Amino acid sequence: MQKDNRSKTIWGGILGVIFAISLIVVIFFTAMDITIYGNMPESFVQECEKYDVLDDVGISREDMSEVTVEMFEYLRDNRDSLEDVTATINGQPDTPFFNEKECLHMADCKGLFLKGYGLRTACIVICIVILLILFIMFRKDLQGMWHCLAAGTFRGTIGFIVLLAAFAGLAYCYFDRMFIMFHKIFFDNDMWILDPTKDRLLMVMPTGYFIGCVKSIGLYFGIGLVILLVASSLRLSYEKKIKDR
Repeated sequence: MQKDNRSKTIWGGILGVIFAISLIVVIFFTAMDITIYGNMPESFVQECEKYDVLDDVGISREDMSEVTVEMFEYLRDNRDSLEDVTATINGQPDTPFFNEKECLHMADCKGLFLKGYGLRTACIVICIVILLILFIMFRKDLQGMWHCLAAGTFRGTIGFIVLLAAFAGLAYCYFDRMFIMFHKIFFDNDMWILDPTKDRLLMVMPTGYFIGCVKSIGLYFGIGLVILLVASSLRLSYEKKIKDR
């Protein structure tokens, strides 16, 4: 009997950590989603104005807003192509906004976005399945189930906070290098190497825009991690007080 309880505790602890990691992945991609789509297209156009790129592109605020909607709807797989996205540029109406190279690169980006959303969905399913498994395992001891979840979440969150701090430090010191490394890892071609004087996609997304996105994602992600850490800590503290009594 004691051996069964020990085995249950070990497996419960493992499942608790997997639950925490899956939940943290969900929070990360949700933070990314909020940053990118939270106030779209207004937030993106404001960034364009912040870096004075509208005049460089030769496009009005209204047209840039429409192009932005189409671009990010494409990344969400709500449209098939960007080749037919046009705008009035430098006084020329119905000008294609994206060239062939930009369209190919955005197709690669779309693939990454969809994989990210797929991973988030998979992690949500994993969380639900683990909750069901733990409920069945500890159906006669629900306090044990909550302990496994709290302990796993606490350990997983601490680990991710350490990793996030390390990543933030590297990004702060070597953002350009990490930006290039990211593209080399996730793209198997050189379509991402664009000309900032010719390619409009890069003109409307300067380095400052990506730095701002990383900061925003880090903020929302960090808030989510803090909430998990506080919630799990309170639960473990409560258990300790009950045990001490």
